[in-house]
Amino acid sequence: THNGLYTMAYDPAALAYIGTASDAAYTSVHVDEANGTVTFAYATLTAVEANEEIALVAFEVNGTEETTVTVTAKERNDNTELDDTDEVVIEGTEHTHSLVKVEAKAPTGTEDGNTEYYACDCGKYFADAEGTTEIEEGSWVIESLHKQFVRMMYESVLGRELDFDDPETGAADKEGFDSFTAALDAGMTGAEVAAKFIFSNEIKAKNLCNDCYITLLYNTMLGRDPEPAAGSYEGALAYWNNVLTLTDASRYDAFLMFIYPDSDVKEFKDICEAYEVAVATSEADIHPENLETTDLRPVDACEKCGASNRQAIEAFVKRLYTTCLGREADEEGLKSWTDGLMAGVTGYYTAYRFVFGDQGKEGQNAELISQNLCDEHFVKRMYKALLDRELTNSAADQEALESYVHALEVGMTREEIFDKFAASEDFSILCRRAGIIPGNSDEERYPIPADPADGTHFDPTKPCTECGE
Repeated sequence: THNGLYTMAYDPAALAYIGTASDAAYTSVHVDEANGTVTFAYATLTAVEANEEIALVAFEVNGTEETTVTVTAKERNDNTELDDTDEVVIEGTEHTHSLVKVEAKAPTGTEDGNTEYYACDCGKYFADAEGTTEIEEGSWVIESLHKQFVRMMYESVLGRELDFDDPETGAADKEGFDSFTAALDAGMTGAEVAAKFIFSNEIKAKNLCNDCYITLLYNTMLGRDPEPAAGSYEGALAYWNNVLTLTDASRYDAFLMFIYPDSDVKEFKDICEAYEVAVATSEADIHPENLETTDLRPVDACEKCGASNRQAIEAFVKRLYTTCLGREADEEGLKSWTDGLMAGVTGYYTAYRFVFGDQGKEGQNAELISQNLCDEHFVKRMYKALLDRELTNSAADQEALESYVHALEVGMTREEIFDKFAASEDFSILCRRAGIIPGNSDEERYPIPADPADGTHFDPTKPCTECGE
């Protein structure tokens, strides 16, 4: 060929253009170093044979990685529509790493630490002094102890690992993580952070049963599982279930028993100190006014184990139907009362409605009242309906029966007798065992007319449906 036009494309980050040399009579070279292109044109008096060198283009290699130069023939002689492309692979240069050791540093409460690593001026990092094990930038970081504490809360309480790159939860989790870390850095106690997690909406949505809630407290606050039953010891789960069902203790009360440094439970204090987190010395350090600590309601099955209180609550409602109304529960009524109790209606209010009905609402009267029970049988019904037990012939039971009957005879109302049963520890335990809020007489209720003709009291002109007297 006597003339031609070539272009060369290269990576300017990998190669630096030095120059072009050619024996051709006439040449033209245009270099765009920013975009990595060289345009070369030539013309000769003597034809250039095939495979004969036309020009030498020199580059300096900047790195150790191989790179490619793409050479394209655009014109030869009169042929001006060529697009012949060839690629030339250029190997990288040998690089001797100059490694600088970065000493390991333990994290503190507020400052990140790092493992030992080695850095080279080529921008690479290694785990060893020989430079054989390359590591990613930042992989040596050890999070501050406060960050580790917050991450532990996400994993132990919420049961999930943080992934800030998750398109759905990443942004919100990063915001929460940073917020809790900053709060701990500023002096918030570990107990307050734990409380915010344990009484969060995310945990409430899990609807944990008592066993799973207590296990959560053990895992989070003590870093271990509850003790199993052994010998005469009933086991931690049975013990705490009794605390929550046989006493007035709430789940928040149970939480408090796990955190105080002057209590029998010391592990959480030790955990806080290990993470250099402030320790709560009183309930004020938790700021309970900022927490939603209402006990969780068993609206659905426990997300963790699948347990549900519905069957126990249905049994509670069925007993009220049979003892107060003298009949089996209808399907619609059973569902309505059970749903109400599961949503937070109290046992007191529910039992009150069964015993006294919707007094004051025209056309609605209680089925129990319409049975015209005498005082003795009214008291017996209260034992069965509210305490789930039959009176025996024992001296104690007969003495209690006589006492209640006498109280009615001298002027105490049946509503006052009902309140005594509903305020008893036995009724509270019965409710709590079923997952029902016991409630009390302070709740709003329909007024009961005092006129015996309205069915509130025993009408002596009519026989008692139980004894016929």
